[in-house]
Amino acid sequence: MRVRRAEELFHGKEGYNCAQAIAAAFSKDALDIENYRAFGGGRAPENTCGAVYAGASLLNKEQSETFKKAFRQQTGALKCRELKRDKKVPCKDCIKISAELLNKIMD
Repeated sequence: MRVRRAEELFHGKEGYNCAQAIAAAFSKDALDIENYRAFGGGRAPENTCGAVYAGASLLNKEQSETFKKAFRQQTGALKCRELKRDKKVPCKDCIKISAELLNKIMD
């Protein structure tokens, strides 16, 4: 359910970017969701994919490392530009993968 919700929120009627879509699907805090606006489109620290940044930030340190490692294993990268250009992983796929990994880790 949360995976589908994250996919629907990305550029949906709310206009959420990748980071906001993940935050909105996995967090109930509206202010928190708005704070993720600045982290979409490769603008997260170290040019990290916004979906990865948001997902990792919703977890504790150990879970975050597990999450990022699993994401990298599936896609080959964590940085937005690398994912889009080099690995040819579209944003929608990054959101889906992030949401699926979050479901596994959080449940």
